[in-house]
Amino acid sequence: GRRLDLNSLGNTDEKVFTVCGFEGTTIVTEIQEKSWIFFCLKMNSIFYVSLFLCVYILCMEEKNMRKRYGYIRVSAKEQNPERQYVALQEQGIGKKDIFLDKISGKDFERPAYKKLLKKLKKNDVVIVKSIDRLGRNYGEILEQWKKITKEIGADIQVIDMPLLNTDMFHEDLTGVFISDLVLQILAYVAETERTFIKQRQAEGIAIAKAKGVHFGNRKRDLPEEFDKYRKLWMERKITCRKAADELGMSYSTFYRRCQDKKEEI
Repeated sequence: GRRLDLNSLGNTDEKVFTVCGFEGTTIVTEIQEKSWIFFCLKMNSIFYVSLFLCVYILCMEEKNMRKRYGYIRVSAKEQNPERQYVALQEQGIGKKDIFLDKISGKDFERPAYKKLLKKLKKNDVVIVKSIDRLGRNYGEILEQWKKITKEIGADIQVIDMPLLNTDMFHEDLTGVFISDLVLQILAYVAETERTFIKQRQAEGIAIAKAKGVHFGNRKRDLPEEFDKYRKLWMERKITCRKAADELGMSYSTFYRRCQDKKEEI
């Protein structure tokens, strides 16, 4: 093969071809219309003109066929995904190619994510802002990563961690190893952080309860005659449903509050 610098052939701007002449195979790493036409005219050969035209068309077709999709996830409906939208649009992803889920990252049962997987084809690219936007479950992140890259044959790009980008290391086994290793470490960190969050929440709730803080909806005050009808029900002089109707309460609420009273006693 030989490397041809077109700057030496005329007024062109950083236009370089890598041409490998083996059994008619030609690889063009960068094509710009003015540069290759100028080169062909310099070579004064119809063969070169035809050859570069064919390669140019094939390269453009391959480029157009490779779709790039963005994926956004926020944990709650009230969270703002704008920061992720901006990051993906800076990568050239249009809004129609961005899939958004407003749901926890504990698993991959997400409507938008499932739609994305159905659209993905071989050589397509999925772009996320960070690895934790893909998910927080260590095992499932690795499983989905394998599904996208191995089963579907698409690539993944992580804006905040380019080392994970699978499209950088197709033929480099060391690169693949590093990418997979970093992925496993980060997925483990994401899972551990989720475990710590749940642990801190549980500890906070326990401390609050110890201080007398009550969680959930505040119980309504009991009707004035509640004790009277409760006593009648306990003595089997009236049915539970009749007592509830007389107090303007639902059957289940009356029964539950009677049980609460029983525990207090």
